[in-house]
Formats: sequence, structure tokens, C-alpha cells
Amino acid sequence: MQNNQPHDPAQMPSEPQQFGAEQVVAPNIEAAAPGTEERSGLTPKGLMYWISGGGAMLILAIIGVFALVMPPAVPPLATNLGVTDNKQQVATMESVADLYTELNTALQTQDRELFFSYVSGDAVAPLTRWWDNMDKFGWTMGGISTVEITDEWIVPAEEGPAEVQTIFGAAMGFSAFSPRGSGNRDAGLHFIQGMQYTATISDDEGPKITAWQSGEAKAAWDLADLYVAKGEHSIVAGLPEEQELIDSIVPVADQAAVWVLDDFAAAGREVPLGGFNVFVSEDQANFGQWFLWPQTQEWLFDVAGYAIPMQRPTSSGAGVDPLLATGDSTSTSVVSIGPSAMSDLERILVHEFVHVVHFTESSSSFVSPPRATFEGWARYQDKRFANGGSFPGSDSAISYCVANFLSTEAAVPTDAQLTGPDASCYYELASTLYRYAEVSGYDQYQLAKVANSAGENPLNASSIVAPEGVAPLSAEGWVNWLRENY
Repeated sequence: MQNNQPHDPAQMPSEPQQFGAEQVVAPNIEAAAPGTEERSGLTPKGLMYWISGGGAMLILAIIGVFALVMPPAVPPLATNLGVTDNKQQVATMESVADLYTELNTALQTQDRELFFSYVSGDAVAPLTRWWDNMDKFGWTMGGISTVEITDEWIVPAEEGPAEVQTIFGAAMGFSAFSPRGSGNRDAGLHFIQGMQYTATISDDEGPKITAWQSGEAKAAWDLADLYVAKGEHSIVAGLPEEQELIDSIVPVADQAAVWVLDDFAAAGREVPLGGFNVFVSEDQANFGQWFLWPQTQEWLFDVAGYAIPMQRPTSSGAGVDPLLATGDSTSTSVVSIGPSAMSDLERILVHEFVHVVHFTESSSSFVSPPRATFEGWARYQDKRFANGGSFPGSDSAISYCVANFLSTEAAVPTDAQLTGPDASCYYELASTLYRYAEVSGYDQYQLAKVANSAGENPLNASSIVAPEGVAPLSAEGWVNWLRENY
């Protein structure tokens, strides 16, 4: 997430503001001298970022700069053999597999007529909206699969229709992939932007989808017929009544995309995607309902934006395109921008796009990466962007946070600290982990990738990628370096 943080932290407002159920205060760096007892808080105008994951979805959000937020309890992916708990009437596995094989054939060939020959009743309208919106994005690949992979169904089809938990999505205009030779388990495969749905399948005259319902988290493309504007490296979408706003954001998104992609390539990395999908609204009500689980929506009072790693087909069976990455890891991401983003739009987009590249290059589980890993990386990069391409050697925000929040126990910021009332400073501290790695002789880009995929913080992951003759990084070394330099 990102909030609208001014580039000069000293200009941040110090008055209490509501975030969730708490009154919080942004750090007033001019008024609060290092070493005093004043403590910073989380504010919509502050330094904080969040990443949020609900169900099978992470949300990398920006509250002024950007962050990742997990709900209090992350519900697991469905474990009910692909059907709803309260419905034991299901079609035979063979008929569902046959149906999804045909649907995947239609998606691979983008054969609309074939696809809708297996759709009827209440499912026609929502799937028509999905297909129409994907056409506007210029989708290139698609896939559908059941959430759970099993060879057994509970009762035969004559008991009634099936309610099958389903992953369904497409590659929306820009190719996102795991580069060949990357060493990733997805190497050479492409990612889609998938969401979870409930498909009602009837088998009276051969299996068909007869009803279709979004999951708790609802995609913008499932809620409205969208207006879509395209740039060279960005596709920006929203409601038709906000066309002027959407058109105005395309050049800014392209500039942010070029900075992120060029920076990634200049570091010797193979860029894993061609551009970014951005959803935008100046209506907080619209912004607050896109892609978010209910337990996440209540956190977004003045959040400026967030990135959401999407889902992928769970299995390569039932006709799923063999070029698509499958499994239970994250897929590529989309970005959502709200009304609070407009005052610092390009930096916010940079922060969010860094998250998208990070989670595309290094797919992870939906719950394992520490927040210090991905939020520290996005903050490190947006500080470089704001400082002309280099991480600042002198920074009043970092100095304040070192003086007031750096642990005497030499510990990396925890998830609790990164989501607590003083999170703004802990995000600043997390960003320095990558600068410390950089000056210690590490490839900070490789470290960010490995730490994310391994589910470790950057210091722990350093032992995996330590250059020859370079010692693994330590918390004690990091703390000493911070105190000497900031």
C-alpha cells in the first residue's frame, strides 16, 4: 500500500488521524528531536506501506508510500474437494473435468462461441461481462481450473447441481512470465490474473455452467463494464464516467513503468513482464471494493493504492494451457489506485510497480514472505526513485527512526511492528536492509528475489546468495552500520 507521503518527511502532518479504529500520529521530524520519547504513528499522510492478504490473496498496498497488509486471520484456500461445504450435491468428476477441458480449449483459442456453448442461465450475464472486459484489455491467454484437485466427488450428478470452487482468469494485455533459465520452478511459463469464483454446474444434458458468482474478493472487471485506456507499458481502467481521469493517468503510469522496468534491466535482470494493469477511481467507494476481502476493506480509509498478487490455475489438468504456470503460489499482480494517490501519483505507482515485478519474478506462497522482505524492497526502490536513482546517504526520516525505533536487540522489523502504530518508521528501517546488503557487496536485486521466494527476511536469505568471500549479513552488522551512517 502507499499513502500520499510528501517527499520531505518533515512536511508530514502531525495531527492525529483515523486509521482503522485507532488515533495515530505521523512523525514530526522537525519537532521531535532524536532521543525524545515522542513516537511516530501510522497516518494516511505518513510513511507507511501495507501488504494485505485475504484468503488466497495478498494485497501490497500504499498508504502514502506503500505496504503489504495481512488480515487478522488468513483463511486457507478451499479444502473442501472443490465444492461448497453446505452443498453435497455435485456432478461427477468426469463431467466437470470434461467441461473444464472444453472451456480451456475455448480460452486457448479465444473462441467465444465455443465457450458460451457451455454456459447458460444465470451464468451468461457475468461471464459475458468478463469476456467483454478482457477483450478491452487485449487478453492473450486464459485458464480455468477447480480450486482443489481430487479424483473423488462426494455423490453422483443425479443428486443435483455442483457448486465448484474455481480459479478463472486471463493474461490481460501484457505478457507476464518466469524467464527461461531463471532457475524458478515456473521457468518458461506464463502467468494469468486469476480470481476465485463459484461455478454452479448442471449435468442434465451434458455439463454446463448455469450460475456464476464472484468470491469474497471481487475484481473490478466483474463489477462493471470498464473503460480501458492503453499506454506503451501500462493499461489503465476504471468506470466509464471517469474516462478523463483514466486518460490522464496513462502517461504518468507509463513514466513510472519505464523507470521500474529500465532500472530492473540495468541491474542485469531479465524483465519478467511487459507492462502493468492499473485500476483507478476518485470514488473511495469504488476503490475500496475492488479486489479486496471484507476484512481488508475496513483498513483502507485513506490508503492511496495497493498491488494484489493474483491467483493461477491450481492444476495443469483438464486442458489448462501447458504454457501457463499452475499451483498454489502467487501469480502476477494488478494495481489499484484511489483518490488519495493523486498528489504523489508517480512515486506511488513506482512503489506499486516494484511490488508487481517482485512478485512476478519470485512467486511465493500467499502467507510466508515476511513484510520486511517485500515492503523493505518496495520502499528501498521508491526512495531511490525520489532521490534521482540512488538510495539517500543522508535521510532525516531514517535518522529519526534509527534514533527512536531501532531495536537494541539488533532485530529485523517484525510483521507486528510493520502493521502497528509505529509502522511508518519500521518501513523506513526495513528499506535500509537492502542498502546495507548493497554496500556489503551483495546483489540486492537477487537478494530480494531469493528472500521473497524462500519466505525469509533479507538478512537470513543472505546466506543463500552470499558472493564468494563475502560473509552472510547479520542483524548486528546491519544495526551498527545504520548507527554509523544515519
